[in-house]
Amino acid sequence: MFSADQLIAHAVGDFLLQSEWMAREKTKRSLAALVHCLTYILPFLLL
Repeated sequence: MFSADQLIAHAVGDFLLQSEWMAREKTKRSLAALVHCLTYILPFLLL
């Protein structure tokens, strides 16, 4: 089961913090995917 704070962290990490470059390149380049992953987990570290 997901909690509200987890859903908010997901929205922040996957939508608000993700740049256009990350969204465009994360399926093409390993560096972009790594940067996306590291950025995505930041809000979860605050939980």
